[in-house]
Amino acid sequence: MRKTKKIKSFLHFKDAKRTLVGEILVRSILGKQLSLKNKDINIYYNAYGKPYIKIEGNYFNLSHSGDWVVCAFDSSPVGIDVEIIKLIDLSLVLSFFSTEEAEYVFSIKSQNEQINRFYDLWTLKESYIKAIGRGLSIPLESFSIDLRNYLEIIKMKSVLDNRYYYFKKLFIDENHKLSICTMHPQISNEIVFKKIKEIISLMKENA
Repeated sequence: MRKTKKIKSFLHFKDAKRTLVGEILVRSILGKQLSLKNKDINIYYNAYGKPYIKIEGNYFNLSHSGDWVVCAFDSSPVGIDVEIIKLIDLSLVLSFFSTEEAEYVFSIKSQNEQINRFYDLWTLKESYIKAIGRGLSIPLESFSIDLRNYLEIIKMKSVLDNRYYYFKKLFIDENHKLSICTMHPQISNEIVFKKIKEIISLMKENA
């Protein structure tokens, strides 16, 4: 029992650490982009927990999992999701997917590839509900993403706000899946990698 509590506390600590790194990352980059001091950057949260700032044309979104903390910035609403790839019981988690998505996952025999397809879909769907800003109040099975003929960009019209959203899978490493959702059809492949020392240095400049 004590060991279980210790493991849970450790996991919560790691999660809290990644959350803190995420906020430092956002503040350091916003401070540099907008020429603002850290004390002048006010981060708010909507009713579904999505963070935002009250500066027109400046949107961001955060995600963390495994070894990574990621952040996306855009001039329009944006969502990003990173997930560490783990072995999962696909028969259970596919209850969150549409029939078409479930068929796509199971249309290949390799279990490893099924898991890869699951995480591709999961991160893409998560990036969308985060871009919309309503989190898991939107049932994941209520919309479908078609990866059967995926080339580079996926276009989908939202039934919630009648606007088009664009999706892209990005490569970060072999052990994680990363996806982004924006309102722009052009999505760069570029990922800027920052070490924690660089982020803290930026924070000091904006102090």
